[in-house]
Amino acid sequence: SKAIFTPMRCLKKPSRARILIVGLVTGVPFLLGGVAALVFAGPDRWVALIFFSFAALGGYLAWEYVAVRYSINDDGFTYRTLAAGRGTARWSDVKAVRWSPSAKWLRLELADGRVVRISVLMLGLDRFTSAILTRATAESDAATRTVLEACARGQPPSPWD
Repeated sequence: SKAIFTPMRCLKKPSRARILIVGLVTGVPFLLGGVAALVFAGPDRWVALIFFSFAALGGYLAWEYVAVRYSINDDGFTYRTLAAGRGTARWSDVKAVRWSPSAKWLRLELADGRVVRISVLMLGLDRFTSAILTRATAESDAATRTVLEACARGQPPSPWD
């Protein structure tokens, strides 16, 4: 069946405005600071590089927020990420699921070698992990299984621990 992009089936980052504001608040002032450093720094133009690096980080945050999406359906899921691009996978294609405690994401290894990472910050993670537990025949270790079950109950791990 086709992927249905409805609020109940679509995973997305929380509060569109918050992350976009963080990206803009981080990016725009540092972009302006970089331009000012280029104009007024004289021989110390390397300072502009530092400003532009932080501006790029803000741009990345805003771009990731707009780009990253996951949608589940009865047969599998559709995804759009910055690193892996767009794709579709059937639940039967998920051969392994691993929890990364340092990165705070679920790493799904697909039968064709693709890897899809699902952040713990995604809204709708409970529905996604429930679908993994009930529809996918993927292998996972005990720690990953514990995280999947907690997420399915609506109690994902804290991103700050």
